[in-house]
Formats: sequence, C-alpha cells, structure tokens
Amino acid sequence: MSDPNKAAIAAEKEALNLKLPPIVHPPKNIGVDTPTQSKLLKYRRSKEQRKTINQLVIEGAKKKLDKTLSKRTPLSPEPDDPPIMTSEIKKKGLNYIYMKQCVESSPIVPIQQEWLDHMLMLVPESLKQGKKREELLQSLISEVSSDFEKSTKRYLVKSVLVKPPVNWLEDDGGPLPEFPVGQDYSNPWHCSYVQARSQILSNLHIVHPIMKMLLDLGYKTFANTLLLDLTGIRAKGPIDCESLKNDLSIQARKAEEKIMNTWYTKVINLFTKKEALEGIKPEKLDSFYNCVSTLMSNQSIGKSVLR
Repeated sequence: MSDPNKAAIAAEKEALNLKLPPIVHPPKNIGVDTPTQSKLLKYRRSKEQRKTINQLVIEGAKKKLDKTLSKRTPLSPEPDDPPIMTSEIKKKGLNYIYMKQCVESSPIVPIQQEWLDHMLMLVPESLKQGKKREELLQSLISEVSSDFEKSTKRYLVKSVLVKPPVNWLEDDGGPLPEFPVGQDYSNPWHCSYVQARSQILSNLHIVHPIMKMLLDLGYKTFANTLLLDLTGIRAKGPIDCESLKNDLSIQARKAEEKIMNTWYTKVINLFTKKEALEGIKPEKLDSFYNCVSTLMSNQSIGKSVLR
C-alpha cells in the first residue's frame, strides 16, 4: 500500500510543478533610487499641460497685438516752423541753449573732502558745539558743495561755448576771472643767466676756496682761546678799578701776542701762496682783501669769549 501511495503523491507534485510559474527572486538594487527612477517619480503630466496652455495663450496674444497695430494709422511728424518765422538769431540762441544743456549735464568732480575738512578746521571749536550748530554746519557744507558745483558748471560753459549776441539769453554771471600773470619766459634767459653767474663769481669773494681754509684755521685757533680770564680776578675779592684795568690790559696784551704769533702768522703764510690769488683779477684785489679783513675781524670777535 505504501508504494502505490508514494507513487501517486509524487505524480501529483510533478503535475503541480508543471502548472505553477517559476519563482523569480527580486533584484539586489530594488531599494536604490536610480536616476531613471527619480526622473519617473518627479514627472507630472499637469506641468506639461500647463506649459502647452501658456504657449498657446502667448501666441494668441501676439497675433491679436499684431492685428491691432496694423489697424492703427501712423502718426504724422510734427510740422516744422516755416523758414520765415525762425530767424538766424533765434537759431543761434536755441543752438546755444541746447549746447549749454549738454555741457552742464556732463559729469563734474565734486569738491574734495580734504578742502571741506580744512575749512572746518578754521572754525573755532566753540562754534561747533551743540546740535543746532552741527546742523547749521552741515547745511553750510551742503551750500558750499552746491556753489562749487554751480561755479564748475559755469566755468565749463564759459570755457567751452561762446555766447552769441542774443538779447533774450540769460546772463551767466559775467566774465570769468582772469588768470594770474606769471613770469614771461618768451625771451631767452640763458645769456643773462651766464652773465649774472660770472658777475657773482667775480665779485662774491666769500665763495673762493681760500676763504674756506681761512674759516677752518680761525675755528681751530679760536675754539679754545680766551681773551680775558676772570676766574682769578673773582678769586681776589673786591678790588679797585685801577687794579682791574691793569689786570685786564695785561691779559689782553698777552692774548694779542699769542694770536699774533700763532694765528696771524698762519694767515700770512696762507695768503702768500700762489694758490691764494688764483682766479682773482688785479682790479679785484682790493675788494678781495677787504673781504679777507672782514672775515678775520668777525672770527677774532665772534670766536673769542670771556670766562
């Protein structure tokens, strides 16, 4: 009994397997959002329909606008005045007004802030304190800026355009201020410069090289030289005028002898050289030695001091 039953059961299973479809396993990436799937999910038919409707409405509106414009009559141009009514003077005046407006409409550089700050620095601090005074200063600054802009425009108009002789044109505020006249360089100056330079070199003996040597010699000699030393006299205490006079005269005589034996001999040796009078003309020797004597006097007086 068991064998026939088993055979029947096996036959039924085979029949069922033939009737049922095979089992298909799902793909591994079924949960992943691919670009194709996202595009399909975002697609809306209503959007496509709305675009089509809007395009049809725009095309219909354009057709109606073209029909309306084609039915309109073109505007006739504005008639010009006959040549008899427009004179040459009026044409010049109108042309000047038009050109003036063009010049005034050109961009203008505003006043610099540094200039305004410098103006405010000239105002005392006591006049800047307070809210009302600050507002007044701001209004004054605005007024100055507007005046600067107006004057700049006026200068541009005056410098660019020439006002025609038309009576009904407005006055622009009179002529422009004249520029300051500087030095006239139209004449050649080199000849006069060379002549003046030669005169200076021939008469200004202080620039002679020997004078610099004399100055150096005097500075070295008189830097530590004293004509009168009063420290010893002060140490003696009160003395009479005759004693003071004798002491000072003795010191002055000694200082003079020292100067004559040292500094004066060096000066004589300095001017006995041939290079001392180089470039000095014979007729200029007197003025040259006068300059030397003046310089020596200034050295002996200015460098010697009392102690």
